[in-house]
Amino acid sequence: MKIVFVYPAFSSLAIEYLSAVAKAKGCEVSMVFDPRLFDDSFVTVGPLARLFNMRKKVVREVLAEKPDLLAFSVVTSDVPWFRELAAMIRPHTDAPIIAGNIHITSVPENILELDCVDAVVRGEGEGAFADIIDSVMSTGGIDPAIENLGTLENGNARLNPIRPLIADLDTLPFPDKTLYEKTPMKPTDIYTIMASRGCPYKCTFCNNNLLKRIYGLKGYVRLRSVDNVIEELAAAKKKYGEPHINFYDEVFGFNKKWLEEFVEKYNRRVGLPYIACTNPNIVTEEYADLLAESGCGKVDIGVQTINQEKRRNIYNRRETTDRIRRSIEILKSRNIFVAAENITNFPTENEDDLLEMAEFYNEVRPDILKVFWLRYFPSTEIIQIAMDHGVLTAEDVARINSGDDLGSITIDSASPLLQRQFYLLFVLIMILPKRWIDKIIRRRWYRRFPTSVIPGIAYTAARLLMRKSPDAEIMMLQYAARYKHYLKKFFGLDA
Repeated sequence: MKIVFVYPAFSSLAIEYLSAVAKAKGCEVSMVFDPRLFDDSFVTVGPLARLFNMRKKVVREVLAEKPDLLAFSVVTSDVPWFRELAAMIRPHTDAPIIAGNIHITSVPENILELDCVDAVVRGEGEGAFADIIDSVMSTGGIDPAIENLGTLENGNARLNPIRPLIADLDTLPFPDKTLYEKTPMKPTDIYTIMASRGCPYKCTFCNNNLLKRIYGLKGYVRLRSVDNVIEELAAAKKKYGEPHINFYDEVFGFNKKWLEEFVEKYNRRVGLPYIACTNPNIVTEEYADLLAESGCGKVDIGVQTINQEKRRNIYNRRETTDRIRRSIEILKSRNIFVAAENITNFPTENEDDLLEMAEFYNEVRPDILKVFWLRYFPSTEIIQIAMDHGVLTAEDVARINSGDDLGSITIDSASPLLQRQFYLLFVLIMILPKRWIDKIIRRRWYRRFPTSVIPGIAYTAARLLMRKSPDAEIMMLQYAARYKHYLKKFFGLDA
């Protein structure tokens, strides 16, 4: 049986696990990528995206594989892409087309309305995927009674019960990295791994917000054993040399006992530099010492916004601003590269909030300042918060559930143009001396900044060119390699 995954641009740990499940059942598996050049989360330039559109070539590659099952992994921002590509593929194959991931879990009915999909998978997918494979192998079709599955029955969505979460993550096979052999996403450069599933926090904007309501809080956050994690990484080191390790956990090392055991065994058997994500609430001197001792070179720390009251009331983030400041200082004092993540454009945000953020980061100076625009995801709590503040209407929510990007929806005094100008200011904070930024803020010169695609391009360029730490920016360097690879492919220079 031949299974083909279709995915846009980046690597996917979720698909790697599903591929490992399929191969354990004797299936042949391949991945077809749509590069989506100039149409991704870092750089979106409409005219260039249309010029370098490779959809037709992607369809030809998919059909050339002669799949028995086609699988898509779909987050909300990928829904328009999925609708277009699956509709292009559908007339040319009888293979069942299935889709999973968080958007499908959130609003499965919206996807089942499409003519180009046969079934959807909600929630954690490994068990359902294994059952789908068994069904297709034995009958040639998908049994509509499989748990987690959604199908269309007499024009209505049939949504089956969702099975419990996988309690023992050690029972899963190691993710299949061979999917990227013909791509620039090479595990010899970056090896992505998760030591846990779930998040201990309850941020209103996050997909974990929805999943906790589906599965409940008990048993939602799960840890692999240290030995299981080390076994995977030791095998990766043997196979791929000395890649950088990327821990993709929501909050790495939140369990102190686990982290202490990890440090000892990781140093002894793996000893490679790694990057991870954390939360200010768990950053202590001892925690930072353990990260530094085990070779952590970079940490992405979730901040979201600096105004303490709004951070709590809008995002349900409970840490104080002093705690955020101290956590960044502690990590930097251990020579750990710090990337502070923020989400602007939230309900009630205004110019004063953006100024407070700019002034804070000009003082604290993390190594990288990441600023994202708030995107509303279906069924998350922040949608109701936005509706309560008059930011979203019922029509807006319907569009969100359909996967449409609503762009810059704002309220109060922070206009979309002003937010774009601040975005460029945040880029300059990573580059210019503090006294220069102070002057720009004091004299409100940011109001003269451009508001086109320049801020986004400037941010990506700054990340690639600053080179404060090439090791810490390995993800961005791979991003650049991806563009180089697929541009050569577009122009027929990959032979």
